[in-house]
Amino acid sequence: MFSIDSTIIAALVGAFSAWALTYFTEEYKIYKKKKGASIILKSEIELNLTNIKNFKKSYLNVTTKELYDSGTLEDISNFYYYLTKFPIINHENWDRLINFVPDVYDDFQIKKVIEFNSKLDNLPGIISL
Repeated sequence: MFSIDSTIIAALVGAFSAWALTYFTEEYKIYKKKKGASIILKSEIELNLTNIKNFKKSYLNVTTKELYDSGTLEDISNFYYYLTKFPIINHENWDRLINFVPDVYDDFQIKKVIEFNSKLDNLPGIISL
């Protein structure tokens, strides 16, 4: 009787161990994918922000109102010339990793990123995605 009970217990322990190993291995893989997606999405947003800030710092020294109120024709021409040098910004990674977005961000963060990307799409010089 003792050997049958220990055999059943050993089989249950073995089955549980196999299940736990598989479960935690899969959870770790999912965690790594989520973390990787998060890093890619965050870096894409940060790169877009940096490009816009650098463009503003380098080229947009006056507002358009100041430009039209007191700027010369050359100033206005330069302003539009620099607009053609608008940095390339995109949200390709966001679009490509959309399946991970709900796992990476909460609803409020998703809404904010969508608003940000929408504003990016309305800036000059953006290639339609």
